Amino acid sequence: MPGMTGVGRYTYNLLAALAALPEGPRIRALFLRESIDRARSDAALGGVELIEAPVSRESHPRGDLWLERTLPRWMRPGEVYHNSAFLLPGGRQPFGRVVTIHDLFVFTHPRCFRFRFRAWLRWNTRRACRWADRIIVPSRTIADQLVGLGLAPAEKVRSIHEAPDATPPIWEQDENETHDLPGVSEANKDAPLLLTVATLEPRKDPGTVRRACIELQEKLPGGNASFRWMWVGGSGTVPDDSPEDLRLAARRAGFLEAGPRSRQTLNQAYNRATALVTCSRAEGFGIPLVEAMAHGCPIIASDISIHREVAGDAALYFPLENSHALADRLERLIADRELRQSLSSRGLARSKAFSWRRAAEQTLAVYEECPRDQGG
Repeated sequence: MPGMTGVGRYTYNLLAALAALPEGPRIRALFLRESIDRARSDAALGGVELIEAPVSRESHPRGDLWLERTLPRWMRPGEVYHNSAFLLPGGRQPFGRVVTIHDLFVFTHPRCFRFRFRAWLRWNTRRACRWADRIIVPSRTIADQLVGLGLAPAEKVRSIHEAPDATPPIWEQDENETHDLPGVSEANKDAPLLLTVATLEPRKDPGTVRRACIELQEKLPGGNASFRWMWVGGSGTVPDDSPEDLRLAARRAGFLEAGPRSRQTLNQAYNRATALVTCSRAEGFGIPLVEAMAHGCPIIASDISIHREVAGDAALYFPLENSHALADRLERLIADRELRQSLSSRGLARSKAFSWRRAAEQTLAVYEECPRDQGG
């Protein structure tokens, strides 16, 4: 459980929210052996029947065979099986099937994946779309892509927005962590802090971030003491492809790779930041945008459809991969206190539309749409 991925957080938050519904469904959930004891100690999952999974879905081919041959025998007629990450048992089954597909990067940005994994992931995504009674996606953007690519008919697809963590899982609360913000000291505590929350990989476009950082440092008075830019997140599946000279120049200009950080430290960063900056070329949803809005942190984002869908009028947008436009907007935002306050207020208001309770209610409605007895 420590260091959960986005899929892990989605699964945890959805389970907790479903369990908290006044008339919620009876839930059985599979957890790996190394995670189940921690899950059982978490009061938020107290209403969930936790079952130890004998094999990981990422163990190939054992996990694939277990999903296909053993899992159906565990299911009871009339139940609904929901897989939170693109995998489903095939064939005719006497239970409903729901799958969540978080993004379609393997089709739209294939270079982000190694060849064998790309082929496996595409095959399983197509297969899940075929056998699912309903497909949940996190945004209208992904719903449109799913239908547009011919992977699923529109009548199968349901868009359900996600939300920030309701409460950090107890196993992610580190009492020994100081929660100090890297690169922020007494000497520069009043300088603007720019924040990017993402994995360091080409799809997140760290190159544009670094170039904008260098350009902004040249625009603002005060040189290297004028601001700090902190990138929070680990490495992605494909390495950051920024050239070494660009990395060094960005560090000199105030850019810091802070690595993964705890939820508590990240919340502190949102509260302290002058702006959240995201340069992503593509997203399935964009949890950092909702997190920033909930903390009243202004947003500057690349102008792609998913960012517009999530942030609406609570963000400033710049053309994709345009570091000059990004630096100009940052210079304006840093100088304009009223603009920052306006974006903050709009973000706080907009963030109220995103909640795990609402997501759980909508997910439960999807379960109720599923046919429960489809034959053996």
